[in-house]
Amino acid sequence: MKIRKKGALLSLRGWHNTMLCGAVLVLSAAVPPVQGARFLVSDRSRGTAQGYVQTLERKTLKVQWERTGGFAGMRMAATIDSGSLSDAEARRLRELVEAAGFFELPEELAGPGGGADRFLYTLTVEMDGRRHTVRTAEAAAPAALRSLIRWLTNAARARRR
Repeated sequence: MKIRKKGALLSLRGWHNTMLCGAVLVLSAAVPPVQGARFLVSDRSRGTAQGYVQTLERKTLKVQWERTGGFAGMRMAATIDSGSLSDAEARRLRELVEAAGFFELPEELAGPGGGADRFLYTLTVEMDGRRHTVRTAEAAAPAALRSLIRWLTNAARARRR
């Protein structure tokens, strides 16, 4: 199979996992083609196809999570990068961040009087070129943020095992 890109004929040497799925050509390579480049694919058994290169890029999401306080005053912290998660876990983490309206939350969430046995959380999220930090007491966190905190707590515990 050969690929013609802007008049230059490119060999598929160096390319691997190439397949033609209906009208979609899937190429995976050590060095991906340029987004938006025009291509022409020619194969004797499959015919000719042409179009524009579209790359699928996995957006990264990084969360730094810290929990302090509690009865024993224990500190627990983790950094979770979506690149180290399965696609389903990364998607779920992104959904929780978006559902919490994380980037719209104030940096400090104050709530009803705390206690010596209450947890304090600091979360820093980097997503789509944005970075935001929120500090909250356990009782002050809105329900959607508590769901994110619960997910992060479980993920941090799983990483400690």
